[in-house]
Amino acid sequence: MTDETQAETSMRRGRPAGSRNKPKRANAQREPVHQPMHDNADDLESFDPELYTPSDPMRFPPDVIRTLENDFGHVLQWVTTEVGGKAYPDFVNHRRRQGFQEVRRGSFQGLLRPYVSSGDANGVVTVEGAMLMTIPIQFWRKIKAKMKAAADEAKARHEQAHRTEGVNVPGGDHESALAHNKHRHGYSPYEKVPD
Repeated sequence: MTDETQAETSMRRGRPAGSRNKPKRANAQREPVHQPMHDNADDLESFDPELYTPSDPMRFPPDVIRTLENDFGHVLQWVTTEVGGKAYPDFVNHRRRQGFQEVRRGSFQGLLRPYVSSGDANGVVTVEGAMLMTIPIQFWRKIKAKMKAAADEAKARHEQAHRTEGVNVPGGDHESALAHNKHRHGYSPYEKVPD
C-alpha cells in the first residue's frame, strides 16, 4: 500500500464520532417566555376587527372623466413607466409620438388635484410605475379607429388562412376539413347582474 492510499483509508467520512449522542439542552423543557396575544376571553369579547377595503389609486370618479371629455376635450390614459423596478421609457416615448402629453397636478384647472396625491419632482402625476397622460379626444378617436382597422384586418387574414390553407392539425388541410373551416360570429348578450 502506498502512502496516498493509506491516507485515504484512514480518513473517516460522515459525522464526527459522538455527535449523535449529544446530551439534550438543560432548558429544552422550560415554558415559553412570550405568550400569544389575545389569549383570554376578555380579549376576544373586546376585539373588533377592522375590515380591509381596497382603494384603487389609479381610479378617478366617472363624473371627472366625463368633465374632461366634454368640457376640456381630452382623454386620460395610464402609461407604464417601469415594471419590477426596470424603467421602460419606450412606452412613454411611443405615446408622446402619438400625441400624448404628461398630466401635471395643476392641469385642467386643478380638476384632478383632489384625487392625485403623488407625483414626481416636476409635478407629473405618477402612481406605482405608471404615468398619467392625456390626448385630445379627436386624436384619440383616430388612434382607436386605426387600432380597430388593424385588428379587423388581422382577423380577416386569419379567417382567410383557415379557409384556404387549413388548420394546423393533422388532416387540417384536407378538402373535407377546408369545407367546414368556418368562423361563426354570433353575439348573445348576458343578463346584467342587478346592482
